[in-house]
Amino acid sequence: MCLSTVFEQDETNDIICLLRNVAKVQIYPKKIVFTNLMGAQTVYVGSLRNIDLLENVITVGKN
Repeated sequence: MCLSTVFEQDETNDIICLLRNVAKVQIYPKKIVFTNLMGAQTVYVGSLRNIDLLENVITVGKN
């Protein structure tokens, strides 16, 4: 099983760790729902910037 870490890149290009152990990602037009290993869901309003499957890193940002 591969788990990912979600980082947010803000307007000044600073990167902040938002979530760890993300097992599922659901993408909607204006939001992303992340589900962790324990089944807890976190809703993020913004968009995907990058997904690196080799490093298990997901980068998101505000629109």
